[in-house]
Amino acid sequence: MSIILSGCQQKTFFPAAIITVTTVEPYELVIVANTTASTTLGLPDLSVTLKSETAVPSNLTAFSVTYYTLQGDVVPELRIEETPMSTFLAGNTTLVLKMSPYTSRVYNFLSTTNAVISPLKALIMLTFKDVNGNTVQKEVWCRIHSPS
Repeated sequence: MSIILSGCQQKTFFPAAIITVTTVEPYELVIVANTTASTTLGLPDLSVTLKSETAVPSNLTAFSVTYYTLQGDVVPELRIEETPMSTFLAGNTTLVLKMSPYTSRVYNFLSTTNAVISPLKALIMLTFKDVNGNTVQKEVWCRIHSPS
């Protein structure tokens, strides 16, 4: 005699955090020259506003940056590999994150290349881990212009 059981098995439900990128300012990053005793360059920062759409808190655990030409080709020598970080995002709140995708390495590359590849497109990948153990990734895009 055999017994066959079928149907659904009740599983514990762990909802993932829902995070929205609401603003990226400025989207177009341009070098600004600061005039002091010696001329220095102001590498612009990026402000990214993130909104937690649920009551599930999360922690921003890492970021990476990949740079692309306008034709969509990756510029591998500029890539910033996944870098650990720790920034808490409470549930149902908003967080403004300051980032610097316009690095001195990007500046040097754009200043010395003979090719016309400006502006570069930068993909910043943000990796979150929520309190329920879920991994959530968000993309942030901006454009980086050559120094004039």
